[in-house]
Amino acid sequence: YGRPGTRFFALVLAYFPLSLLALLVAIRRPRLALRAAALTPLAFAAAALPLRRDRATVASLAWVGPSWLIAMCSGMWYGLWLVLRDRLKARQSEARQSEARQSEAHRNAGGTDRLTA
Repeated sequence: YGRPGTRFFALVLAYFPLSLLALLVAIRRPRLALRAAALTPLAFAAAALPLRRDRATVASLAWVGPSWLIAMCSGMWYGLWLVLRDRLKARQSEARQSEARQSEAHRNAGGTDRLTA
C-alpha cells in the first residue's frame, strides 16, 4: 500500500507525520500517553462492536490489538528505513559508476592535464 495509486497510499503517508506528532505528545505529556496506551484495548473492542462480533472475539481483539498495533507501527517505520537505505545505496552506486566513467574517459583522452609542447 506504500505505492502511489493504491487506495491506502494517503493513509500510509499520513501515518509517519502523525506518529511523530504522537511521539512528541508522549514526550511532552507522558501521563496522557500512558492513559492513551491504557485505553487502547477499549478502542479495539469498540471497533469490533459495530461489526456485531461475539464476546469472545471482541475480548480477543481487545487483548491482541495493542500488540498488533505495536508490531504494525514498528513494521511501518522499518519499511520506511529499508526504502530510504536502498535509495541511498543506489545513489552512491550511481555516483561511483559516474566517477569511474569520467576517470576512464580521462585516461582514454590521453590525460589532458599533461603539458604538450
